Amino acid sequence: MAQTESSPRSRSRSRSHRRKPWHRLTKHLPKILAGLIGIAVIAGGAYVLTRKSPEDHYRAGVELHQKGNLKGAAIELKNLLQSTPNNGDARLLLGRIHFAQGDMPAAEKELQKARELGVKDPQLEPLYANTLLLLNQPKRVIDEIKEQEGAGADSNAAILALRARAQLFLNDPAAADAELAQADTRSDSHPEALASRAYLALSRKDPQQALDFVEQAIAKADQRADLWIMKGDLLRTLKRNAEALPAYAKASAIDPANVPARLAIAQLHLENAALDKAEAELKVLAKYAPNNLMGRYMTAYIEFRRGRYQEADAKLQDVLRTSANFLPAHLLSGAVKLALGNREAAKQHLDKILGVAPQHPLARKLMAAALAEMGDVAEARKLLESFGDAGNDPILNAMQGELALHQGDYAQARKHLESLDKDVQLSAKQFTELAASRMGTGDQAGAIEALSKAAELDTESARPDVLLVLAHLKEKRFDAALQVVAKLDKERPNDPVVHNLRGTINISRNDKAQARGNFADALKANPVYFPAASNLALLDIMDKNVDAARARFDQLLKKAPKETRAWLALAALDAQQKNEAGYLRNLEQAQKSDAKNVQAHLLLARYWLDKRIPGKALSVAREGLDATGRPEFHEFIGLAQLQQNDPVNALAAFKRWAEASPGNPMAHYRLSQAQAMNKDRDGALKSLDQAIALRPDFVDASKSKAQLLGQMGRSREALQIARQLQSSKPKSASGFLAEAEILYSEKNYLEAGKLYVKASQVSGLGQPLANAYQAYARAGQAAEGEKLMQQWLARNPADAALRHQLALAQLNAKRLQDAADNYRILVKNNPQDVVAYNNLAWLLGELNAPDALAVAEQAYKLSPEIPGVQDTLGWILVNSNQAKRGLELLKKAFAKAPGSPDIHWHLAVGYVKAGDPANALANLELLLSKNQDFYNKQDAIKLFNQLKQGNR
Repeated sequence: MAQTESSPRSRSRSRSHRRKPWHRLTKHLPKILAGLIGIAVIAGGAYVLTRKSPEDHYRAGVELHQKGNLKGAAIELKNLLQSTPNNGDARLLLGRIHFAQGDMPAAEKELQKARELGVKDPQLEPLYANTLLLLNQPKRVIDEIKEQEGAGADSNAAILALRARAQLFLNDPAAADAELAQADTRSDSHPEALASRAYLALSRKDPQQALDFVEQAIAKADQRADLWIMKGDLLRTLKRNAEALPAYAKASAIDPANVPARLAIAQLHLENAALDKAEAELKVLAKYAPNNLMGRYMTAYIEFRRGRYQEADAKLQDVLRTSANFLPAHLLSGAVKLALGNREAAKQHLDKILGVAPQHPLARKLMAAALAEMGDVAEARKLLESFGDAGNDPILNAMQGELALHQGDYAQARKHLESLDKDVQLSAKQFTELAASRMGTGDQAGAIEALSKAAELDTESARPDVLLVLAHLKEKRFDAALQVVAKLDKERPNDPVVHNLRGTINISRNDKAQARGNFADALKANPVYFPAASNLALLDIMDKNVDAARARFDQLLKKAPKETRAWLALAALDAQQKNEAGYLRNLEQAQKSDAKNVQAHLLLARYWLDKRIPGKALSVAREGLDATGRPEFHEFIGLAQLQQNDPVNALAAFKRWAEASPGNPMAHYRLSQAQAMNKDRDGALKSLDQAIALRPDFVDASKSKAQLLGQMGRSREALQIARQLQSSKPKSASGFLAEAEILYSEKNYLEAGKLYVKASQVSGLGQPLANAYQAYARAGQAAEGEKLMQQWLARNPADAALRHQLALAQLNAKRLQDAADNYRILVKNNPQDVVAYNNLAWLLGELNAPDALAVAEQAYKLSPEIPGVQDTLGWILVNSNQAKRGLELLKKAFAKAPGSPDIHWHLAVGYVKAGDPANALANLELLLSKNQDFYNKQDAIKLFNQLKQGNR
């Protein structure tokens, strides 16, 4: 079957003297994040209920549960329920386990099933009510939980007390009082009622009275862990943390698997900076509830406090994978991503916080740092200025000074940074920034003084000296730069950084021979020092010795096989030399050497997209997203899904990208394309407007808007935009293409064709001539359109895309020999062009050419899984007296493309040739019943009638 062508569309710095100003924010994180943890923990108090004796058939689960092995018990019960889903007792026990683990959605599901199965357990309704309350569904408690007829007084008192709590959560304290009065008539001063009265007192802002009620409840039920947790929470509310810790410890002693108690203990240890104790508590918690959200989050927080940012990031990603809206994790992720140098990801997380709490001071400072590092210094500075006068705030002064420096506002930078000198001991980085601000205001001596202090502080880094060298080079003060390097050489003998610096100076002096010697010295000092190897390779390339450049990286990789930059450099050399196999191999090696390397994933995804192998592109892009968290991978995911003819999922991918990167015009542009493909023209128009608002000179977005307005019948607006583009961008084809599309949609084919020709002339590209051909053909002047393509190809014989279009036009016009001639040129120029090989094979088969089978075999060798290729080879085999093999290929092709009438016709003929007329007749009957047009329809009707006649 002939195929229609379609064109494709840091590491963390742990040393204090190297920290950026925002790193000082980390000292504020413990207090703020601990507060967030505290809120979540206080909201998580839970009941531990008396456990009912098990029945024999789930004894294993009960025994494990009794030993505190909740995970093992849950596995036993789930296995039981696979075979006996209506076992109510198992559902109840599994619900209790989920409740104890803090997994309230799962607990609600199991307890609801237990209720539906009619389980008669006095604790079921109170447990279910507690679960709904923790899920913040108090209305369901009122609607679904009632006193139980025949239940004991204590059970009904507990139910009424929980209903009271639900009324309180619904802001109806009067109704809560009424429910509690009823509870007291069932059982005076029931512990549950006392606990609800504590909540009522707390709602009236009387935590001391609430504590009194909880003390009374504990006096009646001192083995209820949830009451001890309430006591601990209230003591913390009263700022009596030292007393709270024993209360939580008592809860843990009563119920070792109690999640809220262990979380509260860990959080108190974190507030006291006792990281080891907190970690130990969380490890115990993980044994009982390995998937607990807060436990996993706090473990990540401990890694952050220890400066282990990669580990913290991995744990936070795991948290957010299951709880995407957990704000404390987003705040901490913002700080972690900044530490790792992933600014775009940091911004996404901080956007989540600021969307809910726009004035959150820590989130705003972190956002300013992210924006600055992304290059949006003006917006970052504006955000910080919204705080007002920095006063004595060292964080604000440091950040404002750095941002002013970025914008070249040296006077303001100096003002802010020198104010730090009076109040706090500056870091090496801040002295370096102060030096830059002094240089900017012409104070060379002050700059040198500041850089000297920076060098004194930064005993492990050469950065201040390097900056001073670069400052001298910028002014072409080579001797001064060499003096700094000489000083640095004494302090850091045989340091590759020093040799590399000296080489850089010599390159600036145009002394390549001396530079080579310097870079070679750097590699002698450290054979895996990539900057020196890269600089030598660049000199090799300048001397047109690519093999020598390649050898540099090969040699380095023998000693450091995980140096990703070297693999990427080799891939770049392969691309330059058009070595596709080497390019792919080195990109894959780069990806393997560092799974988090963004560039390796992006280049690989782009490679497979360009090859139009969307399955591999999709896989690589998803791996890249998982490994790096970078939102740009959503674009590649969406593009791959478009290649798979999956516009619905592509729309979802582009939407995620636009949400993650609201300031990226390309994200909104891609979203508009997917929306248009999904028939959402209004949505597409809105997305295009957002893209243009973000980037007014976004030509493709303006062109698409014009085309979309034309499709929506708003031709006047569409033409206005198209002609504005022609005027404002006269060297761009976009305006002419847009107007041509609009005129084409209005059936003004001749004028559209002329504009496509104009677009080709302006752009210097042949592709618009394919559109011109279509327009001229619609206007009854197909010969003129083909003449334009022929003329272009005479001048540009290597334009494969346009030659494909010409061949396809000739094929559709049933000028088979002309089309075959063009396909022969295509396969000669590119032996990997499977579309050209396949279409040539089909044409040769139709022309009864002797080499049809050989060409079809070559197409199949290139792409054996494409149904169109299977069909072509199968059809030629069937017609070459090789019906058995041909029929098998046709079956495979039809299984993959059952909607293709051409493949279906070939399959029917294949059955005839293979001596199976019954199957042939059945397939022809099915094919013709669809009432589709196809190339051999009349032949199919004739064969159907013959077979039907022979069947009688």
